[in-house]
Amino acid sequence: SLTQKCSQVNARSLDAPKTSKGLTAARKSQSVQIQSSAATREKSQEGNSSRTWALDSKGHRMFLTVVSKEIDPFTQVIIYTFQNGDKKDLYPDGKVVYHYAKSKTVHTVYPSGKKEIQFANGQRELHGKDGNIEVTYPNGTIRRVFSTGEEEQEAPDGTVARRLRDGTEIVH
Repeated sequence: SLTQKCSQVNARSLDAPKTSKGLTAARKSQSVQIQSSAATREKSQEGNSSRTWALDSKGHRMFLTVVSKEIDPFTQVIIYTFQNGDKKDLYPDGKVVYHYAKSKTVHTVYPSGKKEIQFANGQRELHGKDGNIEVTYPNGTIRRVFSTGEEEQEAPDGTVARRLRDGTEIVH
């Protein structure tokens, strides 16, 4: 089910595979301190260096090096540009927008805890702080996975199929 797939992705992100030196197959690089839900900073065991990394779509670590940091004078948005072409926008209200250059995916985390992911193919996912997930597909189909375990799928023609917690399916 969609809930299981989301759980698998979340589990992979917590336990990204490591090599014998504690790194994944990603490139090693020096980095600056950036803290948000889209990137993570870790210190070396000696405590004299740190690296910033984010997870790619397969759950592998990508080590990031900031090439530039700009601050928009009007909006006060801080824009980091990384070596791999990714960009990270930090808004004064706490919103964080991460642009993945290679996959053309945009991941937004709002101060409320809500997350939004927009894929290049037009798919859009909304992850609520309450655990509810809504996925809108390019063909107009909307799939909702509720924190209660129930699922609902709405077709472009208005047909709604709902799967209850006990497995019962209702179509109307």
